[in-house]
Amino acid sequence: MKTLTIFLRDLKVSLREFITFWIMAAPILLALLVRFVSPGLSDTPLTLVVVEGENPQQAAYIEQFVAVEAVSSEAALKERVLARDDVMGLLSQDDGYAIAAQGNEPEYLITASKTLLAYWQEGVTGTPPIFHSFGRTAPPLKITLTTSLLVLVTILSGMLISINIVDEKADKTLKAIRVAPVSIGSFVVGKSLMGALNSMVCGLLCVLAAGFAGVNLVQALLVVLCASFLSFAVGFLIGLTSEDFISAAGSMKLLMIPALAPILVYELAGDRWQFLVWWSPFYWAYDAMKGVLTQTVGWPRLGFDAAVVIAITLVLYLLLYPKIRKELT
Repeated sequence: MKTLTIFLRDLKVSLREFITFWIMAAPILLALLVRFVSPGLSDTPLTLVVVEGENPQQAAYIEQFVAVEAVSSEAALKERVLARDDVMGLLSQDDGYAIAAQGNEPEYLITASKTLLAYWQEGVTGTPPIFHSFGRTAPPLKITLTTSLLVLVTILSGMLISINIVDEKADKTLKAIRVAPVSIGSFVVGKSLMGALNSMVCGLLCVLAAGFAGVNLVQALLVVLCASFLSFAVGFLIGLTSEDFISAAGSMKLLMIPALAPILVYELAGDRWQFLVWWSPFYWAYDAMKGVLTQTVGWPRLGFDAAVVIAITLVLYLLLYPKIRKELT
């Protein structure tokens, strides 16, 4: 009951502070931004643009293999090719056809465009390829951004705890814990409940806002909550050792360095280098979150990742607990 009272007080205080409202709302806004921007940034299949009515037979032939867009004029074709995504154009000339490119397209798209044009000119015919889809249409970049955003939610939840503790210090109520009929453990749990609530609610809304409503939401909530435990411990310590909101927020930003490094290694380094960041709970949380969003992780693997996150966090919490206890007493 005392733990719940501490939580309800934190919730009441948080709802009247703009900075805590922003911490809760910012990730959701970023998730919406990822949802609406990612289609233009995704690695889409090859699309060729042709001038409408210029060569219907050629357009019909190429459309068997890739997507074809028709525009009204050569000027419109040039404008479409110069757009942000990777789209190639086919232009009719006196001596044949030319491929219009922006110049920064991947080499494989240029090669595919040349091959298709050569097939058409040589009269190559055959059965078009049949594509089988497993229904996972989210672009890799969108998955990476959303997964990174969920890691950010866990860090911001720790920042929320630190800000609440700094607010207690500003109101001169933190010292009352020394004479209050509540244990240090209950105080820590009560203060952490606000971060846990933010992690689950904000994490769930981010997943939905980013367009991943079809994933296993129970798995997503479990991973976000487990990944938040480290942020809770660090946020608690930072709140106790900081004198104002600015210093607390600045200290929490330092947590982004060990959170960002495992993500970069996970995405950019080869498998043989992954062991370098196995020490970080954010690495295992990122692996689990990405598996949930891509719908490729089962409960056994998810349970393993969650267990590793909790185990590493528990060790770090035991190392930080003497400092937390000292600041409270």
